[in-house]
Amino acid sequence: PNLLLAVRNRVVKRENVSLVIIVALGLFLRSWDLGWNGFNGDESIYSGQAASLLGEQDFLKDFAVFRAHPLLLQSLLSVAFALFGIHDTVARMVPVIFGTLSIFVTYLLAKELFDRKVGLVSSLVLALLPFHIVFSRQVLLDVPLSFFVILFLYFVTKFKISERNIYSYWSGVSCGLCLISKEVGIIMLPIFVA
Repeated sequence: PNLLLAVRNRVVKRENVSLVIIVALGLFLRSWDLGWNGFNGDESIYSGQAASLLGEQDFLKDFAVFRAHPLLLQSLLSVAFALFGIHDTVARMVPVIFGTLSIFVTYLLAKELFDRKVGLVSSLVLALLPFHIVFSRQVLLDVPLSFFVILFLYFVTKFKISERNIYSYWSGVSCGLCLISKEVGIIMLPIFVA
C-alpha cells in the first residue's frame, strides 16, 4: 500500500499531468485528419521505397530501394506497412510519433538546462508551433533527424551535468541515429567529439 501511494503521488504530480496533457495535445494536432491530402513528391518516394523494402512488386518497378539518403525512416515505414498495410495515413503516423516524442524530449532538455517550468513552456510552444505540426505530419527524413538531434543534445547535456559515462554512450548512439536519419546529421559528429 505505501509503495502504491508513493508511486501514485509521484506520477500524479501537477508537472507530470501538465506534461501528459501537452504531449497528448501535440499528438492530437499532429494526427488529426492525417489523410486529408495526398503525398507530396518526397513523401511518395520514401513511402514507395518502404514498400519496395517489403518486396511489394507493384512498387519495386517504380521505387528503387537505394537512392540518395540513408534508410532509417524507410525501414521504419516498411515495418509499419507490414503491420498495418500500405496506406498513406500509416506512413504518416511514423513521423507523427517522432514529432510527438520531440515534444517530450524538448521538455527533458529544457528541464535539464533550466527548470521544470521552462521545460513545460518549451514543450507547449513546440506542441503548438504551426510549422512543427505541419512538418511532423509529413513523411520526410527531417522529422526523425530533428528528434534525434534533440535527443543527442539532451544526452550531451546530461553527460556534462552528471559526468556519468552512460550518457556519453547514449550521446554516441543518438549521434549515430542522426547520421542514419539523414546524411546532414553528420554535423552532430564534431559536436559529439568536442
